Amino acid sequence: MRQICTLLKMFVFAFMVLLVITVAVGVIFRYVLQNTLSWATEFPTLLFVWIVFFGAVIAFHEGKHIGFTVLLERLPTKVRGSTEILALILLCGFFLFLTVAGFSVVITNWESETEAMRLSYGLVYSCVPISSILMLLESLGAMINKLKKGN
Repeated sequence: MRQICTLLKMFVFAFMVLLVITVAVGVIFRYVLQNTLSWATEFPTLLFVWIVFFGAVIAFHEGKHIGFTVLLERLPTKVRGSTEILALILLCGFFLFLTVAGFSVVITNWESETEAMRLSYGLVYSCVPISSILMLLESLGAMINKLKKGN
């Protein structure tokens, strides 16, 4: 999973660079050249959606999402391990639901196109099931590791 997150970081970096360049070009065309680019607002929005979902995977892998560690640290060690396993099971269920729902949205919207760029909305929304699958795999891996350690 570490290699996948490294790859995702490269994608997020590239998407951020593209986002900044696209917005700058759009501003220059609109306010300096008095000409608007039809895709100059749509493309950054699509990039931002992918950045958010890929960033969520990276944050989840690195354990940087919000957590209730104060409550967890106050629990007895045996209860703490069980609580962490329960939380991972709930996360797996949520990510599985998000994957199935995400694929449903992708399939439903595959024929619809964005207004300016004529990209499939299914392609745009595919970041949801992709990121959900990656976070599901991360959750399963963490759960397997916890069960192996006996925590």
